[in-house]
Amino acid sequence: MTFPAISLCLGVLAVFPPLFAQNTGDPSEATLPPAVEVLDLRYATAMSELDQPLADLRQSYFRKVEELKTERQAQGDLAGVLVLQDELKLAESTGPGSGSRYQPLADLQKIYHEHAVKTADRIKPQRLRVEETYQTGLAAIVAALTREGNIDEALLCQQHLEASKLRMKQWQSPSTVGSANVAPATGSFSWLNLQKGIEEGRLARTTPVGGAAGDVDLEIPKESGLLVGFEISLGPFGKSQNTVRKIAPLYRTASGKVIEGKARANAATDQKKREIAKDGYVVAGITTHSEAGIRKMKVRYEAIRGMGTNPGDSYESEWYGEWEGGRVATLSTEGRLPIGIEGAIGIGVGETKLVVLDVK
Repeated sequence: MTFPAISLCLGVLAVFPPLFAQNTGDPSEATLPPAVEVLDLRYATAMSELDQPLADLRQSYFRKVEELKTERQAQGDLAGVLVLQDELKLAESTGPGSGSRYQPLADLQKIYHEHAVKTADRIKPQRLRVEETYQTGLAAIVAALTREGNIDEALLCQQHLEASKLRMKQWQSPSTVGSANVAPATGSFSWLNLQKGIEEGRLARTTPVGGAAGDVDLEIPKESGLLVGFEISLGPFGKSQNTVRKIAPLYRTASGKVIEGKARANAATDQKKREIAKDGYVVAGITTHSEAGIRKMKVRYEAIRGMGTNPGDSYESEWYGEWEGGRVATLSTEGRLPIGIEGAIGIGVGETKLVVLDVK
C-alpha cells in the first residue's frame, strides 16, 4: 500500500458528524465521539496494511520454532521441547522473545529480530506520516469538542492524542534487536489496547501476599497506567526499628508521567524509599515477610514484551525493611501486565494482590 493510498484512507479528517455526545458532567460517563471511532478504524486499517510484512515475518518465526520443536522431539530432547512449547505460547500473545538460554531458540530469535528491525526501519517513514495524519484529525476533534463545551469527551480524545504522541516518539527512536517496539501495531505493546482491555474487564488478580485484616480497596487509575514500583514507607514495629509500614503504588502513564496511587496503610512512618522500575520494565512480582501485616519486601521487575512481560528479562530490587521470620510469600503476575492493586488497608499493609491485564 503506497502512502498516497494511506492518505486517502485517512482523508477527510475535517468532516465530522454534526452532533457530538452531550456533556454529562461526569467524566466516568464520557464516551468516544463517532468521529474518533471512524478515525481509529481508518488508522488501524492503514497501520495493519503497513505492518503486513512484519505479520508475515512473525508467522514465519512460528513455523521455524514449530519445525525445531518437531526436530527436537524426534531426538528425544525433552528439555528443548518444553522450552520451545513455552516460547510458542508466549509469542502468540506477546511476540517473539529474545536472548533465550536455549541456544537453538536463541539463534532463531536473533534472526527474527534482525529481519524485524530492517523491516520496521523500511516502513517507519510511512508509519510516521500515518501517525501525523491521525494526530491532525484528533487535534481537530479535541478543538471542536472544546468549543462546543463537551469537556469530558475532549479530555478522553486528548488521551488518544497523547498515546499517539508517545507511539511517534518510540518509533522515532532507532529500532533494536529484541525491542518491544519493533512492530508497534503487530503483537506489541499498545496504550490503546491496554485501555480497551481495561474497559472490557479483561482483568485478573494475582495470588496474595501479606495477610492482615483491613478494609479491602481496589485501585485501577482512571488514567490508564502500568505499575512500575512503590513508594515504601518505613518505621518501627515490634523489636525492629525499620519495617515496612506503608506502601503506595507508582504508575507510569502513556505520557511518561509517574503518578502515585493510594497509600496502602494508615501507619505513621519516619522515612520513605522510592523503588521504581527502569525504563521498559514493570512490576512482575513481590516477595514479603509478614507478621500482622507486611514487614519486609522486595520487588521483581520484568521487561515489557508486547501486551505482557518477558520472564527471561528480569531483575530484583534490594530488600526493604528489617524482619526475620513470619509468613514468607511471593506473588507473580505470570507474564501479565500489572495495571492496579487490591488489598486490605489497615494500620499496616495487609493482604495485597496485583490487578493484571488478562490477555488470554
